[in-house]
Amino acid sequence: MNDLYVHAGERIKELRILNKYTGEELAAKAGISVKFLYNIEQGKQGFSSETLLGLAEALHVKCDYILKGSKESVYSNELIEVIDMFDESQMITLVKVLKAVYEMGVY
Repeated sequence: MNDLYVHAGERIKELRILNKYTGEELAAKAGISVKFLYNIEQGKQGFSSETLLGLAEALHVKCDYILKGSKESVYSNELIEVIDMFDESQMITLVKVLKAVYEMGVY
């Protein structure tokens, strides 16, 4: 099978585990069968753009990440939405909290 599908399958499996989804849960969220998901994760089968989009939405990533592994940020959209909830004065506190969490290793 094409290297693109092999690497994409690996990323899909990693993201499924990161999101704590079973194969059955992710397949249901993406609208595909469990067997098809297994074959995708193993790099044994390709997928359509529709399937790619369903998987990306279920895994909360951009299609580019699945296809190319671009590490722009797996959660960039979520982080931007949360950050937008704060006003400028709150941002100072937010940055301090995030730095403290990082330094404490609480993640």
